[in-house]
Amino acid sequence: MKPLYLLPRPQKVKLTGEVLKLPSSAFAQFSGECRHSHHRIASAIERFSRDCGLQYSLTDDSSKNCILKINTSVAKIPPQGYLLFVSKSEIHIESNDEAGAFYALQTLSQIVKQSAGDLPTLIIEDAPLLQTRGFMLDISRCKVPKLESILSFVDLLASLKYNQFQLYIEHTFAFPGHEDVWAESSPLTGNAVQIIDDYCRERMIALVPNFNSFGHFERWLKHPRYTHLAECPQGFCLPALGKNLKHGTTLKPNSESLDFLRSLYDNFLPHFTSNLFNVGGDEPWELGMGATRADVEQRGKHRVYLEFLNRILNEISQRNRIPLFWADIVLERPEMVAEILPMARPVIWGYDDNHPFETQTAVVAKSGLRFYVAPGTSVWNTFHGRFDNMMANIANAAQHATANGADGMILTSWGDNGNHQPLPILYPGLLLGAAHAWRNDTNQWTEEQLITALSVLIFEDASKNIARAIARIGKTDNYFQPLSKNRSTLHVLFFETTENIPKHHNTISVESLAKASENFAQARREIAHAQAHCHDAQLIVDELNLAIDMSLSAITRGYTMLDGTLPNQEWHINRQALRHRFEALWLIRNAPGGLPESANAITL
Repeated sequence: MKPLYLLPRPQKVKLTGEVLKLPSSAFAQFSGECRHSHHRIASAIERFSRDCGLQYSLTDDSSKNCILKINTSVAKIPPQGYLLFVSKSEIHIESNDEAGAFYALQTLSQIVKQSAGDLPTLIIEDAPLLQTRGFMLDISRCKVPKLESILSFVDLLASLKYNQFQLYIEHTFAFPGHEDVWAESSPLTGNAVQIIDDYCRERMIALVPNFNSFGHFERWLKHPRYTHLAECPQGFCLPALGKNLKHGTTLKPNSESLDFLRSLYDNFLPHFTSNLFNVGGDEPWELGMGATRADVEQRGKHRVYLEFLNRILNEISQRNRIPLFWADIVLERPEMVAEILPMARPVIWGYDDNHPFETQTAVVAKSGLRFYVAPGTSVWNTFHGRFDNMMANIANAAQHATANGADGMILTSWGDNGNHQPLPILYPGLLLGAAHAWRNDTNQWTEEQLITALSVLIFEDASKNIARAIARIGKTDNYFQPLSKNRSTLHVLFFETTENIPKHHNTISVESLAKASENFAQARREIAHAQAHCHDAQLIVDELNLAIDMSLSAITRGYTMLDGTLPNQEWHINRQALRHRFEALWLIRNAPGGLPESANAITL
């Protein structure tokens, strides 16, 4: 019998050496305290049957021969946990709640799809280590997925036992009366949010509202009607960003701004059923440079920041919701963590392989606040991902979340500077995040194991070539030393102006560019010989080939930079062709809003 690849890995698996011949049609029976409101389990059984090519019907008739029996009232099983027992004649699922039964069905689905009708008899005892296993997708940096793409992604999250989903929003919600902010972004409407919310709840996922409510407000503050709310209405210069901005990014922390936020919350929050709300609050770059300059000089930036943050948190609490917030600014002054309102939950984020999660989780744990950690997929500001950084970053976050008692982990995937990376590049991080959050498999996942899991569970690729190519191109930055923080070297070469390129000169050489080029050639050969059978296999191939070609264009620019010349006309023509391919592929998964901004960066 072939080995089973289950993800997340169950806590305990015992194979008992026999086989259950699975009938193509049969009955399932459900019992337990949730029996009279069991529509979610009934729907899950229906989806399980459809996805596995079976016809299983739920019945209350005890005289029928039921091959699948589910009981959700077994008190000894921990929350979200389950026992899955496959004998020669039937399948038993036991849990203490609907979620546990649902997760058992996800595991069973993975087994059935790998067993060709002959299920190995086994006993699985399983429960998650972290109670919250979340994923956050940035839909504010140009790319707003189509509704069907979001729902498809929710199905993938559910299959991996994620139970929280956040869509990061700065301006991409259709706030009534603010059309000038979102008109060209293809925003989510309230109706679309409710459809996603319902879809998530059917799959044991909480759709948590996420709206950045302090910094990262530039999509609003660039419009004249909102500049009075800005810390720096005329813009500002900040060396950390490497550019001069003509408009503000941070709200002025006063009652007028809070009233404005209240009006937005009134139109935003009612579409979500979750009692959580991520208010953001990270990176208020220019705080203290404008309206609050005198106050910050007298009392300090962190005191001014914390007072306004607590006003926002209190506002959310008064709406009977639990506020989450990005913890970066507060953690710059660890002694202030104790002053955060007690109902709030900090989210400790960091995206480098050596981020100090150990120290930061210990600080927040000592305060008594409930909290989350937030590593990243390491795909933004790249075409190809940063594979090694991703593996280390996620493992680091999960290890210290577990050690210091975090409520959970929220894996983030951002879209900084145009969101040019293709969707499949984030799948390795998605699987690894699910694995670590469920079982804390720190230092137990090798690259080859992850490649196999991707090939079996996502790409349905017996050759493993798609996953192998993604891992291969994800190591591109290893050719360029020192590594760029939170951005790939080729992304810099592709998009930076000629004036800014020299500061990155020491990261590249003719030798490093040649090695990277050969690595992409090998990845293309692997892709050409792939045997993927997932529903979007050809689209994935096209997306990966485009990512390779955009990377090769950056390599060409790197050679000209080393020669002290400018790219020739052929290079510019090639960039136009890349843009056309980029636009065509974008529109398959995503809405058109934001595409011009993202595509323009390719040919500028």
